[in-house]
Amino acid sequence: MTSRFSVVTHGFCLVSLAALLGGCASRQSPPPPAAPPPAPVQVSPAAQRAIDFLRAQKAMSLSTLVVVRYLERQFGLEPFPAALAPGGEAQMRFFGRLIDPSLTLSAEDLAPLSELEGTNALAIHCDRVPLPADYLERLRKLASGGGRRLGQAFLPLIWAVDNGCIRFESARALAAENRAALAEEAERDFERLEGVLAIVFLQRFGFAEDVKPEWIARLLAGQNADGGWVKEEAKDCDFRRTAVALMVLLAHDNPGRAWLPWPAPRPA
Repeated sequence: MTSRFSVVTHGFCLVSLAALLGGCASRQSPPPPAAPPPAPVQVSPAAQRAIDFLRAQKAMSLSTLVVVRYLERQFGLEPFPAALAPGGEAQMRFFGRLIDPSLTLSAEDLAPLSELEGTNALAIHCDRVPLPADYLERLRKLASGGGRRLGQAFLPLIWAVDNGCIRFESARALAAENRAALAEEAERDFERLEGVLAIVFLQRFGFAEDVKPEWIARLLAGQNADGGWVKEEAKDCDFRRTAVALMVLLAHDNPGRAWLPWPAPRPA
């Protein structure tokens, strides 16, 4: 027969255990340590003049807007007020996802595009429309043409990597194959957009050490008094060269800053 003492003792133990467990369950876990804030962005006087130039524009081509919207996120810049220039609406459907993450397309939507347009659009939407198995080889073939073809290969490569569709290591290996060609393009064609883009590709794929100080000096020397790199009034509000030059300067002045994905994540 169980004694009254043992029943009381057993009951006391259960109540104590329940209180102990309840106390553990209700106790708040300490919050995880806060991530250190990103280092303040260094903005040189030349970069600030370029920012002011772009901020003064009322309208920009889509190809310029996709760069400046990315610069806003990557370097924490205040939003640029420019609107999309007239005539850019048709391109917005296929390439606007670079500035509006909510835009989505299907494989059927991309079918009518030309081969070059399709190469870009596939990279921008590859998290919803799978890339063809030979996509990386297509980019390798494009890049082998040198010159302007380098940009046609490496811009979509960046977007495909940022969308999680191509591994960074694979992309960097392709950039390494064309490392000398990119340096040659930066050296030879510096007065054109393609030469400035070549510097961006070297910076983006981990070859910033290849960027020669004289390239930066030459870029600074080519800046206009108004802060831009436009030789004459930009056709169709196309200020890409200024926007890309600004990207080069900000990346150069902030080495080691992690690159954010260019196509922003889509809403869930």
